[in-house]
Amino acid sequence: MFKEMAKNTDDLYMVRALSLARKGQGLTGVNPTVGAVLVKNGRIIGEGFHVKSRLDHAEIVALDGLSPKVTKGAVLFVTLEPCCHTDKQTPPCTARIIEAGIRKVVVGMIDPNPKVSGKGINKLRKAGISVVIRPMGLKVGGLNEFYFKSIKTSLPYMTIKHAISLDGKIAAADGSSKWISNEKSRREVHKMRKSYDAVMTTAVTVNKDNPGLTVRMIKGRDPKRIVVDWYMDTDIRSKVYRDNNVRVITGMESAVEKIDEFKSKGIEVVSYDKSNGLRPVLADLYASGIGSVLIEAGGRFAARLIKETLVDKLIYFISPLILGEEGVNAVGSLHIGSMKDAIKAHAVKVKRLDDDTMVEVLL
Repeated sequence: MFKEMAKNTDDLYMVRALSLARKGQGLTGVNPTVGAVLVKNGRIIGEGFHVKSRLDHAEIVALDGLSPKVTKGAVLFVTLEPCCHTDKQTPPCTARIIEAGIRKVVVGMIDPNPKVSGKGINKLRKAGISVVIRPMGLKVGGLNEFYFKSIKTSLPYMTIKHAISLDGKIAAADGSSKWISNEKSRREVHKMRKSYDAVMTTAVTVNKDNPGLTVRMIKGRDPKRIVVDWYMDTDIRSKVYRDNNVRVITGMESAVEKIDEFKSKGIEVVSYDKSNGLRPVLADLYASGIGSVLIEAGGRFAARLIKETLVDKLIYFISPLILGEEGVNAVGSLHIGSMKDAIKAHAVKVKRLDDDTMVEVLL
């Protein structure tokens, strides 16, 4: 599968590695999204990306099927520092790279994982391999914003998504919200669902809207559904419970009979002490392999997450509608009394979607 490249430059090969890495977005769980390109004598002799959690890393895929005779003296371009530790279900990439006789490795970014950070590069250099770090951190970071946050905190990356009116309402006074946003915005939401490990909602939203939380307008796998239902108030016949790809978060005081009903259908139910907040819930989600969560719920739940400082990003699809003070707020009470106490967002990103505007900010 030898492929010719137009130009033999580090940047060109790294761009190719980045394009490969994007194919794994939303599929790697708590692991990073990585692409790798193997080059010898100005030609690509192998390439790969991290397809899924617990499967081979990009470097191993790029080297797969190639003998040391073929790989000896080649240059490996990889978007993230190769791993060197054995505390995982796949072997360390550095060992395979050294064994293959690679003469040079071009790395897009140092891995922030303390088990790897700088250690992978040092291991390669000690083996006599030249290692070059390319200044492509922002591009690689954009691919791995979920991983970079979760590896440092052992919590999933949390994004709140809302379709809102010009005056910040997510529904009219009667609770109706279909459709505040236009079709282009809704398609964008389905792209987002595809790229997150899980979508989280609440009993209030399930009972009011009966959402399916599927990926429908594009091709892609459905994320795991997390329903926060502290009192087991939802109906097991709701669309969100259509299969077993769902976890219910409930309180310690919930009726055992209702919990047993859900479990008898194969639905996972996990009980928590509600007074401890949502951080233990998120820690357990991360431990189970969920590295990113998209929140699709109401304003009160959004406010609770913000107050507990558990939100990383807000995405608003703003439609040219006005619903007035009778409408339902996108964010519930935060008990902010003056401007000095306001929560400031940063890194604003704006995108037009016909007459809607998508605004993305970090908290």
